[in-house]
Amino acid sequence: MSDKKAKHSKTTKSRAATSMSKSMYTIPPAPAAPQEEPELFQPLAPVVVAPAAQVSFASSPEFSRIDVPTQNLKISNELKDIETIQKYIDAATKFIPFLYSYRSISKAINNENINPDQQIIKMSMSQKLETDQVYEIFSRIFEGPFKQICNLYDFSKDAVKMITRTLSEMKYEPSDVFFDHLTQFFDVIFNIDNLKLVKTGIVNDLTFFKRKLNADRSDVNKSKEANQESQEMFQTANLIQVWISSKNSILLEIRTGSSSLLNFYPKYLEYCYSSYNSPFLLPKQRSTLVIGIITALYASGTKAAGNIFENSITSKVLSIIEKNSIIPLYAENSFAPGYLLAEIEGFPSKGHNIATTPEILKSYESSYLIKNKMDTFRDMYRKSLQIATNISKNLPFKESDLLELLSNAAEMSNAITLQFAFKMVIRKQVEGNDVKNYDRGVRLNYSPEDLNALIELIGYVKTLTCTTILAEEKISEYITKHINKEIQNFVQNDLEKLLISCSDEPACVEILNGIRDVFGFWHGKDPSKNLAKKSKEFVEHKITDTNAMLSNHLIEVLSVQIQSLVKGKSPFLAKSKKFNSKPRIHGKDVNIYNNFAKECSKYISLINYCAVLRESTNLGALWYREVFLDLDQIIQFPVRSSLPFILAEHLLKITDLPALHDSMMFPFEIYNDAAYMAINTFQSQYLYREIEAEVSLCIDMISFSFSETFYKFSRETAAAIELPYDCLDKIVPTPMRYNIIVLQNKLMLLGSQVDFNEVTTGKLNRKLRTELESYVELLSDIRLTPFVSHLVRVAKSTHNVLVDNHLQMEPYNMIWQRAISFTQPLSLESHLVAILTKALDFVHYKFNSVTRRFNVSKEITLTPPTNEKWASVYKQIHQIDTTYIGKPHFKAIVELLSQGEMSCFIQKITLILEEELLKFIEFYAKVAPNLRMLPPINKDELLGYFTFNSDAYQSFTHPALGGLLNSMRSIGNIIAFVWCLDTEIAIHHDKEHTLMTPILEMVKQLLLDNHKLFIQEPEIDLESNSTHRSFPALWTILEFLMCSPKPIKIGDTTLQPFVTFGDGPILCAHMFIELCNQEPYALFDSINFRSLELKVAEKSSIAQTELKEYIRLAEFAQQATTFARFLATPYRIERKIDA
Repeated sequence: MSDKKAKHSKTTKSRAATSMSKSMYTIPPAPAAPQEEPELFQPLAPVVVAPAAQVSFASSPEFSRIDVPTQNLKISNELKDIETIQKYIDAATKFIPFLYSYRSISKAINNENINPDQQIIKMSMSQKLETDQVYEIFSRIFEGPFKQICNLYDFSKDAVKMITRTLSEMKYEPSDVFFDHLTQFFDVIFNIDNLKLVKTGIVNDLTFFKRKLNADRSDVNKSKEANQESQEMFQTANLIQVWISSKNSILLEIRTGSSSLLNFYPKYLEYCYSSYNSPFLLPKQRSTLVIGIITALYASGTKAAGNIFENSITSKVLSIIEKNSIIPLYAENSFAPGYLLAEIEGFPSKGHNIATTPEILKSYESSYLIKNKMDTFRDMYRKSLQIATNISKNLPFKESDLLELLSNAAEMSNAITLQFAFKMVIRKQVEGNDVKNYDRGVRLNYSPEDLNALIELIGYVKTLTCTTILAEEKISEYITKHINKEIQNFVQNDLEKLLISCSDEPACVEILNGIRDVFGFWHGKDPSKNLAKKSKEFVEHKITDTNAMLSNHLIEVLSVQIQSLVKGKSPFLAKSKKFNSKPRIHGKDVNIYNNFAKECSKYISLINYCAVLRESTNLGALWYREVFLDLDQIIQFPVRSSLPFILAEHLLKITDLPALHDSMMFPFEIYNDAAYMAINTFQSQYLYREIEAEVSLCIDMISFSFSETFYKFSRETAAAIELPYDCLDKIVPTPMRYNIIVLQNKLMLLGSQVDFNEVTTGKLNRKLRTELESYVELLSDIRLTPFVSHLVRVAKSTHNVLVDNHLQMEPYNMIWQRAISFTQPLSLESHLVAILTKALDFVHYKFNSVTRRFNVSKEITLTPPTNEKWASVYKQIHQIDTTYIGKPHFKAIVELLSQGEMSCFIQKITLILEEELLKFIEFYAKVAPNLRMLPPINKDELLGYFTFNSDAYQSFTHPALGGLLNSMRSIGNIIAFVWCLDTEIAIHHDKEHTLMTPILEMVKQLLLDNHKLFIQEPEIDLESNSTHRSFPALWTILEFLMCSPKPIKIGDTTLQPFVTFGDGPILCAHMFIELCNQEPYALFDSINFRSLELKVAEKSSIAQTELKEYIRLAEFAQQATTFARFLATPYRIERKIDA
């Protein structure tokens, strides 16, 4: 390195070190004690504990690690070294958020997904911006991050120097507390070393920055000093870029400075092995120990310094590595210890089943899949839930219960994290280059069984966490009293016994008095006063309960002090003349003090119980993807790639596991955990904003999918309810438990309350209205009304099911009115009335007066509204209804229409009737002059009578005849249709007939207006032709043609009228005749009536085919005539008509 480069490097390091020392070692002032509120303002209710769903809650106070008055303690170098290491741990922790959340500036301004006006590089290429302008803009943005990168570089150098100096100059036997802090130091340093390598955006930005500096140092327009400064910054950037892009660069620096530490690392590995096998160890502590083991092996694994793998302890710690093939790091980042071990010189590749390659690691897949261990987790959950329930019910519990609960919850959470880490390392191999690595690790890498197990286990973890945190006040009170009692019992009683035995040793007395004075609660009394002179005279102190505050630092100092009594050159281990050359502490007594020191490490987890529980069960890593944004060269992944969304969506797709349905909200806890990490771990506002935006989108998408799914299940249940009695076994509703989800009206997401019930209700209201609108649109034919009415009943029952499941639905009538556009208070016409009116086709109906049905020749297709099974069942039920129009159809119309809509519907029909009546008058006026009734030659013999009439009238034709019969058919059909509808209304509403009166009164008025055409004079002149020119007389000719089996010509078509037109024309004609009171005149001239009378009189079978068919049709016509008289008789004109 040149002198200038060295000088600049030294200057940079010194500046960074100075700034770092300020940030690391400055102790903030203690917060002022809060003033006590007056009694008047004290809350009457208990203090509400923040639920687990909150993303922010008060952390345990640390008191800046100055809460222990150490004046009377014998402060060893070990405590000073621990404090130094802790300060570096705190400083290193601040760099991790910067590294993890770093996003490349150079990539962002050159990304194709950015809006064109924001693509600075492309704008410069198109000569919109000069290159110098681009560099200037970039350098301004990169200035802050570059300073932070320089600080990181300087810090890592200082941290390596500090730890190697501390370990090499160590003159004491380290305690477990020292080893624990050293392990934490190795953990954060290892994470920094890993993160700087995977965050390729930093290297890209440094490369771009070097281009700018390279241009600056050769710029002739700048001063020499400015060029020199650019040269020095270029060298610094280049040095840092090499360091960042180098693999394991910090570990290599530790290795370089560890040549004199060969005796230390075996001791450290002994501690790691012992701690790993301790009775109580959380998964996070286990992972930290594995990182510590890997760091120690890497730092000391060189043949030049002696092969550490030949040490006996190494084989023991390698057995730990065998059990931990994957170690989660920050967020989605993880590493395989075997991969790193394989790079260490001297590592024995044989003899250990360690995953050193991806192929070997993949073979461990079954051990990382949650679905293979669910029975174990279910047992853990049942036991832990019993403990948590007992705590919440104020039942007695012990320390062992709390530890079991914490351990089980942490183990289940760790299983989720390990599976996630494994899948992110061993990603699914799929064809195509357009599939992102993150999708191959998440979206495509979980089978349905994996998702089922993951959802179930997340539910277990979050249930335990939430239930336990609700009892935080009880737990905290118990733990504080319990640990204080244990500590005071040891300090006041066990140490006093030792003090009595060491009264002749001033050094021992000084140490013990210092510990008892600092850590003992003496209630204002002098602990040395009235001290027993002999062990036999010792009286045990009574320990009272206390809620005195405990901190991690206090317990650590106590642990170091106690452990210092039984290690190294402690005076308590020196031989004593008083005890026959035996140490003051010997034999089993040594284990008592060591065990208490180990208990202290357990106390640290207990005093911060709920905080440790929150951290141990935090599943926020399942959302993060910052490393993969760099790896996949993408700005952001779609929400459908997000694991929380995948889990929630999967729950809406499975129907065979209803037990999982009520776990649908648990995946959303991942967002809460991720938001907590964004705020507290990564301290990143934009990460939180991204989570917030995704939560908003996810809630909207999931609520939509949920409402669709829940509506589908509810509709299936309603469809089963609405089945006819003879079809009850055709639909069996699918069991589901989604109804529990809709009760969630206070879902906590990102610290805000989400009313999932309200969100879902709004979507279901719109869904129900949309479906009703689609049902109405199906009414293209009146024959579809039973099917549509049944669907509407299903929709109404669905609404009832939804309301029964506590959804705050709008009233059904309101939804129905909106669906049919019946929302105008001054208008009775709705969209439904318009659709039904449009569906009427009276001109093509064929009415049967016997069956009271309308037959329609046109075929229609019954289309189910959905592909679900219930819809196909309903299609089968109503398939028969598509062949006719009858009672089910009129019942359906009555059910569909309100009274006001029915009035409007009848009004529409009346207009159609009026139009048809006018057509009838027009056509009849054209046809009537061409009709002439001839006197028959023989009226006493049926065959002859039929033959005469056939010869006389069968050839009759007229261009308006078809229009006349069609108009008469329409009129008859309309009157019959209204009568059937009126009859159904009377049955349905238990009312008298009300619809026929206005219809027939309108017809009667028309007849009165044209009475000369329809009403015969009272006196009949048998010899005059004028008496046979009225409608009753002329109709008998048309009626005969209607019933004659011989086809007649109507227009260009030859057809049999009765078969074609049905009873409608006959019904129309005889309605007119009966209303005009012309029945006697009609009977006098009726060919059909005379023929039927002759048939009765002759009492013989009819052999002639045409005659037989004619008689059959005449009998049908007679039935239609009877029906017409039945309808018209109440409205018959009884008075004489004025000429």
